[in-house]
Formats: sequence, structure tokens, C-alpha cells
Amino acid sequence: CWERDSPFVRNHTENGLRCPSCLAAFKETCTATQDAVCVGEETCCVAVSGVAQLGIKFAARGCGTETACHTKPGTLVPSGSRLLTIKKTSCHPSSQASGKAE
Repeated sequence: CWERDSPFVRNHTENGLRCPSCLAAFKETCTATQDAVCVGEETCCVAVSGVAQLGIKFAARGCGTETACHTKPGTLVPSGSRLLTIKKTSCHPSSQASGKAE
């Protein structure tokens, strides 16, 4: 059974930060059309691109942790029932919900 302090339990409390958000298949970049609301320790805006199984390109942007910013090319990342291979990762600090960066 799961314990309360399981390392897999994640903080889903909004932290007041926002990042541009998008997801695109068959592309290496995507253009954000809305903002994602960051939660917990997500203090960075992350942009990733790579290849899903069967060689399908993907690109995504949104909130992420400092650890996500250091994802190296070639890293395998599980996502749902798929395994993604990261090709490129870039990050910048997220902004306050008001749109003003501190």
C-alpha cells in the first residue's frame, strides 16, 4: 500500500507562476496559445522537443522544475503509455500570474 510520504506524491498547489503552453505532434517547435498555471516546485518555463515512439516528432512548452531544465539530449522520459526521447530542452524563469516577472 502507499504511504503518505511516498516520493511519487506531487504538490499540486498553484504557486502563482505561469508559463506559455503548447503541444505539437510532427513538429520540432510549437507556438504557445495559452498560459499554463504552475504548481508546487514548478518555477521554470520549459520548452522541449524530441521523438516519440515510432519516430514521431513532438514539441511542448509549459511549467517545469529546475531539474527538468537539466534534461540532457537522449534522455528517455515516460509519458502516459509512451516513451519520449528528448532531443532539446531550454528553460527560463516563469513569470508571476499578473504577467510581471520578478
